Amino acid sequence: GVPPLSQFVALVGGVDLAVSLKEGASWTVMVTAGVLPDGQRVLLDIWRGRLTPVTSWEKMLTTWRDFHHNQILVENNAYQEAAVDYLKRAEPNAAQAIQGFTTGKQKADEQVGLPGLAGRLSLWTVPMGDGDHNEGLCRCPKCQLRAELKAYPYGESTDCVMALWFADTAAERMIRKGTSIGTAATGGSRTF
Repeated sequence: GVPPLSQFVALVGGVDLAVSLKEGASWTVMVTAGVLPDGQRVLLDIWRGRLTPVTSWEKMLTTWRDFHHNQILVENNAYQEAAVDYLKRAEPNAAQAIQGFTTGKQKADEQVGLPGLAGRLSLWTVPMGDGDHNEGLCRCPKCQLRAELKAYPYGESTDCVMALWFADTAAERMIRKGTSIGTAATGGSRTF
């Protein structure tokens, strides 16, 4: 099962925002993960949808209110920057957690980029929960994440993989800090 939130030293998120509602367009995806003292990551929540910009921003805000992430990385381009600005104004308490993440050369870096994520997947636990998760048939966000990871880099979609990479990068940042990290679940702080 999933450890209680009080066991995590940090709660992190990654968001890959999309712009279009059209069939076949990219998906907006948000991943929420807990980081355990040993650096292991547990997927706590993932959502995926084709949403209007404001609806996706509100969904991110609702998710932040549910988890009170220590850090949420959102890919930083003009559209995503507008989202980060909106969220910081709408929920000032989330301002420190929500950060733009500029992708560039490091996206392809074998250590810190998407290729490096493959080497860190052993740090991830993805509890599937209840339900019938028939491979190839189930379209839930967790099954979609698994399908994208298996197909990467040749699959049709990488939206879930990108959101996972952003969350993983946030987790790495929290671990590198090595300082006390407050958690919403305990109201206290823990250290790596």
